[in-house]
Amino acid sequence: MQDATEAADFAFGVDLGARGSCQIGGMLATNAGGTRAIRFGKMREQTLGIEAVLADGTVVTSLNRMLKNNAGYDVKQLFIGSEGTLGVITRAVLRLHPPLAAPATALCRVRDYDTLVRFWRDVRATLPCVVSFEAMWLAFYRYVVAYTPGVTPPFDADDDFVVRIECAASDPRIDARDTLEQRLGACFDAGLVSDAALAASERQTRDMWTLREGLAIDALPHLLNFDVS
Repeated sequence: MQDATEAADFAFGVDLGARGSCQIGGMLATNAGGTRAIRFGKMREQTLGIEAVLADGTVVTSLNRMLKNNAGYDVKQLFIGSEGTLGVITRAVLRLHPPLAAPATALCRVRDYDTLVRFWRDVRATLPCVVSFEAMWLAFYRYVVAYTPGVTPPFDADDDFVVRIECAASDPRIDARDTLEQRLGACFDAGLVSDAALAASERQTRDMWTLREGLAIDALPHLLNFDVS
């Protein structure tokens, strides 16, 4: 899905750590949110229509392609997030978005929970290009640093939280990296962050993503799980 949309010069609103193994039916059945939920919403917000097969073989078709359609019941809302209990989702009509320019990624140290909330409110109010804002508590961060090989952490954290923040704009005139750097400087001056590291290369960006996404596989390497549909 991600490859196809990028090849057509579009972006899909949901991205998640299991992008290499998850399927669209499972993402719809769980109403997956992923790392871009604060920008684009979850799977429910990306879906215009679906087709599903019930337990008795009945095919329920509601492959609407319009953003606004008030004709009858909005059947798709029943199946999205149903965890496969109502039927198996077999087809879907999904929304696409304008492509995002090169993202800017940073890790930030945040002193405590109250400061974390204030930091998020500041980011939400001042950074319209924010795509992702994810907080890792200290024990999580230390664990993933210790058990994820090949990743060099940007700093030794001793604050309560480490936040991974990413900005990307659809407008090529907006420099996401410069915008994020300036905002983090202001947040540092305001005492909202204790320290911050802004990725300067694709390798550093990949390492910051790995710190967030690699823990489950490293901590539970033999766990087998699956989505219902």
